[in-house]
Amino acid sequence: MKIYVIKSKESPVDLAEIRTDGNRLEFIVDNTDGHFPMIVSGSFQKLKRLVERSHHIVMEEPSKPTTYIQRFLLSTGELVEITTDGKTALLNGRLLEAKEKEALLGAIYSGQIQVKHKPQDMNEAIPVLPSFKKVPEKAPPPQYDKEMIDSFLKEIKSRKAARKNNSKEYDYEIENADYVNKKEAEDVKKLWYALKYKG
Repeated sequence: MKIYVIKSKESPVDLAEIRTDGNRLEFIVDNTDGHFPMIVSGSFQKLKRLVERSHHIVMEEPSKPTTYIQRFLLSTGELVEITTDGKTALLNGRLLEAKEKEALLGAIYSGQIQVKHKPQDMNEAIPVLPSFKKVPEKAPPPQYDKEMIDSFLKEIKSRKAARKNNSKEYDYEIENADYVNKKEAEDVKKLWYALKYKG
């Protein structure tokens, strides 16, 4: 299980705190009035994409443990991990949804499922630590090909010269842009010329 705090560069208050197994996630703190939970709908991958596409939202692990886990081995051979605050439960490393967690705990408390092994001291729990950050090895200095550099500089000079001659009849940047849809390229070019030279 990993814990992440989601922050915005535009807000002094953390937006959310989540716990995840790498696939599912649950919100422990939500200061977005339910917007984040609704948008990501329990998917850690959706949350990661949302953060990657944002210019002001960041997601980081806390530097110190914010919760602890206790592990229980069931008679069925399953491993259950429960946070000491009781908010999160994992079964064999998979994050359980609220209803699944209630059902599992209910089955344990009612005796329908037996606990084969539990911590000797219930006060001794395992902290959820941030990921170990590997110190990057110093890369050797890159080797440059002189011919490639000369060719690149020549291309830059050529483009610079072409840009000087830009006009509403022929614009180097518009004509040589990378158009995703070739069928619509002519329409996009016309619109671009209109915006640039008639604006």
